[in-house]
Amino acid sequence: SGSFPFDAANAVANRDEVSDADFADDVANLVAKSLVTSDFTAGGGNFRLLETTRVYALSKLAESGELPEYARRHAAYYKGLLERIENEGEKRSIPLVHLDNVRAALEWCFGVDGNLAIGVGLAAVAAPVFLAMSLLPECRDWSERAVRALDDASIGGTEEMNLQASLGVSSMHVDGQSDAARVALSRGLAIAGARGDVLNQVGLLGMLSMFDVRDGDFRTSLHYARLSRAVDGTVENSPAMALANSILGRALQFVGDHRGSRLELEASFRYWSRSQQASEVYLGLDHQILVGIGLARNLWLQGQPGQAMERVHQTIRDAERKGHPASLGLALSWAPGIFLWTGDLQSPED
Repeated sequence: SGSFPFDAANAVANRDEVSDADFADDVANLVAKSLVTSDFTAGGGNFRLLETTRVYALSKLAESGELPEYARRHAAYYKGLLERIENEGEKRSIPLVHLDNVRAALEWCFGVDGNLAIGVGLAAVAAPVFLAMSLLPECRDWSERAVRALDDASIGGTEEMNLQASLGVSSMHVDGQSDAARVALSRGLAIAGARGDVLNQVGLLGMLSMFDVRDGDFRTSLHYARLSRAVDGTVENSPAMALANSILGRALQFVGDHRGSRLELEASFRYWSRSQQASEVYLGLDHQILVGIGLARNLWLQGQPGQAMERVHQTIRDAERKGHPASLGLALSWAPGIFLWTGDLQSPED
């Protein structure tokens, strides 16, 4: 579906019958005959089937009865491709041509003649990518379908944890504070706890804390935030500790403990500022930007409007440098309030 790299064609169409070099010659022959075209729109090195060729090839595969096998290989290839993407920055910038094929693979896996086992695994690695790219309805829908399709072997494992976490967060953004979103987040947290997964325990407690903030239940939000600091192993796990600092700092701000909030947020900010490798994004939320905005609000609330303005402008610049719309949108959604508090009416308009 759409463009594809040579590796994808080799993995799907070459059933170990020829060497990679011979297969490359075969592809080159198809290009020479205009049955396959070179596609340079996605940075080069990709190919594309003309739609007429694609429809014809699909019909021949269906007639021969081989379509399920090739569709399975296609889904397995893209599942493996997404499994190798661990960095949140890479998830945010995955080429759209891959997403087209992931969508096609998911549709087949959950279709009448599909493969649910591969589909659940593919959805578990695709959902965080959809979330990172702010494709929230897709994240919710595929996570929900995959959760319903879990078998006994998958229940309580990493796949279910990722699916429940992605389902809870995307549902919270798309549908609001629903019981289904809370149940999914709580289930993901229970699995993370049972598996001793410190970072996901902290992160999911943070999402439950945010859930209650949006409900106006600030004390329950603070309860979850404090639990995130108390997870066994958090102190020894620097990314988890920075995440817990961010969560607790924002929760304290909502109950009026601005001094305590500032200490937590500054601790988290120091970590994100020093670390060049750790990802500051968890389940689609950029905590470096959240911390920057939180510090700006604290500075204003503690009577330091000049420093608050400096911090909010710096946070916007940090978000712009990231080159990701969701981070910039997060910064810009909170910044106008601080500008208005300080009497700067031009900046919110800009």
